[in-house]
Amino acid sequence: MQSFGCVLLSLACIADARVGQRDLNDAEVGMLNLKQAMRNPSQLYDVLEMLEDPDFSTQVAKMMADPTFQEHAKHAAMHAQIMTTEETPTKSLASVLLASNPATSRQRNHASQRSASVDMESLTDLKDYAKKLNPVIGYWDPLRLVDYDQFGKGEEATIGFLRHAEIKHGRVAMAAFVGYLVQANAPWLEGSPPEQWDAMPTAEKIMIIQVVGALEFMGEWGPDTPHPFRAMKDGTPFVRPRAPRDADYKHYMKGGKPGQYPSVTNLPGGMTPLRLDVWDPLGTVQSLSAEEKETKLLAELNNGRLAMLGIFAFIAEAKIPGSVPLLKGLIKPYAGEPMAPFLESDKLPFVPLMSKFSFEELKNR
Repeated sequence: MQSFGCVLLSLACIADARVGQRDLNDAEVGMLNLKQAMRNPSQLYDVLEMLEDPDFSTQVAKMMADPTFQEHAKHAAMHAQIMTTEETPTKSLASVLLASNPATSRQRNHASQRSASVDMESLTDLKDYAKKLNPVIGYWDPLRLVDYDQFGKGEEATIGFLRHAEIKHGRVAMAAFVGYLVQANAPWLEGSPPEQWDAMPTAEKIMIIQVVGALEFMGEWGPDTPHPFRAMKDGTPFVRPRAPRDADYKHYMKGGKPGQYPSVTNLPGGMTPLRLDVWDPLGTVQSLSAEEKETKLLAELNNGRLAMLGIFAFIAEAKIPGSVPLLKGLIKPYAGEPMAPFLESDKLPFVPLMSKFSFEELKNR
C-alpha cells in the first residue's frame, strides 16, 4: 500500500530537482515529495483534488504506462532508505504536481483565488466560536467528538463535519418544531402529528424519504466534481456545473463554510426542474455583509440547538405523558413508536421484524 502511494505521488512529479550535482528523475522526485507530504498531510489533499481533473487523470495514466517511469519508480522504492530529509526538493508537492500540467495549474490557481478567504477551523477556533455562541457554557464536548478522526481526514476536517452536521440538524429541527405546532393545532387535521404520519399511505412515506435522500445527496455532491455513479454517453465523467451563487463554494470538510448548501437551481443544462432555490430562496442572505451573516449564523445555531431540544421534548411528552413537566397536558399522547417510520400495515420487507423491538418490550426487560 505504501509503495502504491509512492507511485501515485511520483508519477506526476516532473520538475527539476538536484541532490548534490545529480539530477533526480521523476520517480525520485516523487519519492522525496511523498516523504515531505507524510510530514504535512494537507499536501495529500492537493494531490487528490488534482486527480479529480479528467485531463490530469488521463496524463497520469499515460505516465504510469511508460516503461521508463515504471523502472525509475521501482528503483526509487528500492532505494528509498538512502534518501534523507535534507534531500527534499524546495518546491512543494502541490507546485511540482501543478508544473506537470499547465492547464490544471491555471484551473487550480483560479480555484485558490476564488476560495482564498475560506480556511479550515482548528480546535482553538472552535473553542473561540463556542464562547461567541454561549459565553456561559463555552466549549462543551463531553463525548470528545472532535478527537474522533472522521473518515481519517484529520482534526480540522472532523470539526467541519461536526459543525455542518449541527447546523443542518438544527435547521431540520426548527422546521420540525414549527411543523409539529401547526399540525397539532390545524383544525382540518385529525390526531397528533405522529398519528398523522402513521395514517399516510406507504407510497407517500417512501416518496418523502426519497426526497430527503436526494437533497442530502445534492448537498454532498459539490460543484465541479464528478457524479459518483453517473457518466456521460461518451464515458466521460458527469461533472456538476457550478451555479453563479456557488462561486466561493468548497466542501465543508475541505475548507468550505459549514452549513452552506450548493445551489440546486440556475444550473446549466436544466439539471434540476427546480426554479426556487432550497437554501436562501428569496436571495436575502446573499445581500448581507459578512458581519451580518456571522451574526445571523450565531442566532441560527442557538435557535437550532433550542429547536432540537424542543422537538424531542414534544416527542418524549407524547410517548411518556408527564416526562416533560412543562408540557404536561399540552401534548396529545401517542401510543405508537415515534422512531419507526413504517408500520406492519405498510407491508414492507424487514418492517415486521423491526417492529418487534418496541419501546414497551425494552421497558419490560
